[in-house]
Amino acid sequence: MNQEITNVLNKMIQAGFEAYIVGGFVRDFLLGKESYDIDIATNASLEELKKIYQEDPISVYYTCLSFHKENYYFEITPYRIDGPYEKGRYPLYTKPASSIKVDSKRRDFTMNSIYMDTNQNLSCFTQGIKDIKKKTIRMIGDPDQRTKEDPLRILRALRFSITMDFKIEKSLQKAIIKNKELIRSLSYARKKEVLEEMLEVSPFKTIEIIKKYDLFDVLEIPKDIVPTHNKWGFYVQLPFSSYPLRKQESKILYSLKLLLESPLGDMDLFYATEDELQTVCEIKQLDFLSNKQKRENLPIHRVEDLALDLEFLKAKKLPITEIKSNLIKEIIYNYLPNTEESLLAFIKENYTK
Repeated sequence: MNQEITNVLNKMIQAGFEAYIVGGFVRDFLLGKESYDIDIATNASLEELKKIYQEDPISVYYTCLSFHKENYYFEITPYRIDGPYEKGRYPLYTKPASSIKVDSKRRDFTMNSIYMDTNQNLSCFTQGIKDIKKKTIRMIGDPDQRTKEDPLRILRALRFSITMDFKIEKSLQKAIIKNKELIRSLSYARKKEVLEEMLEVSPFKTIEIIKKYDLFDVLEIPKDIVPTHNKWGFYVQLPFSSYPLRKQESKILYSLKLLLESPLGDMDLFYATEDELQTVCEIKQLDFLSNKQKRENLPIHRVEDLALDLEFLKAKKLPITEIKSNLIKEIIYNYLPNTEESLLAFIKENYTK
């Protein structure tokens, strides 16, 4: 265990409290994977935790204290019992729990309910260690009730199925099918966050599992969506107004959308990146290799390939962007030689009369 993690745990222990790592870090540790998100369970109260970590840049949300340290992100939560859920992802109330055994009952999957101390001793009260060995995702408690409490657990199960290549236990599969409509209640930002992780592993497997559980309608995904090699091909086929997009994402998808609406002429091939071209060919079911070859056969491949530095046009107050575009068109369509002499002659004839 990294010394920085041990130091964070020891702060609580030296103050007279228990402290255990629990959740994804322990699961990944048993699978031989690195993890930098660390959940810690303790019998210290939130007020006591604020005093213990008063010198750290802490933030407090709900019943959790969190902070970054070195490369790690720590979330520390007191042992608790969750009250009943009502129309939301959070219980109506929580109350302190007396031990990690009681605390473990509120967690989602058995593989995420294994506790580890500073000496890497493990405590498991479900069958998490066995399920990790069997590569099985099993809900703690009744899957039907637990997915109704928080429908995000449905998407988390699907995500783990893809990102960890684990199988979903049968009673949980039935609960997913029965309660899938509840996914509609989740925010688009939350749904996108989970989809993103799945797509990063495999857009093909993501669409397969959406099809298996018939989640197209609840996730607002077209049933005729075409799988592509990257996530952008997935997103560009969704209604743009549904899932929230960052500025850079919108820019990427807008470029792809224009290519999808074009006949993929020579100018499209020139401006498209190879990745964009492959994505468009997959969606439109065109031959990528032949279009790639057509792109390679163009007389010019990048704006930077122009045989003339156009910066001198600034002093002349001439429209550089327009001139670049027209030069490229002339080279590609009219076979204007890509030489300094011919490019200067074109500029002189068309822009300096």
